[in-house]
Amino acid sequence: MSDYSARTYTIDEIPANIKQKIDIDTDKFDSCTVFDSLEDFAIYEVDDGWYSGCVDLNVDYHGAPNLSYYIDYKALGEALSQTWDESCNCVLSDGRVVSFY
Repeated sequence: MSDYSARTYTIDEIPANIKQKIDIDTDKFDSCTVFDSLEDFAIYEVDDGWYSGCVDLNVDYHGAPNLSYYIDYKALGEALSQTWDESCNCVLSDGRVVSFY
């Protein structure tokens, strides 16, 4: 699927309007990705992140429904935000997700 909205920045490139909204020690990271929403973050995690090796969602299932059409990405994003490492992930007040690495 890989249909999520995100932008990656080096630590020096993070826009001031994002940097002032986070409570994360950015000095220990090289870069971050800003996702437009928890749903975009979840799509990333399924397609290219944590879950990407579990199942290939971008194949022809020979007539069977594509699993990615039935994943509730909004619910998954909410669940991920409840269990992630807060020293490198946060949700901004406008709903964007910032993930440092």
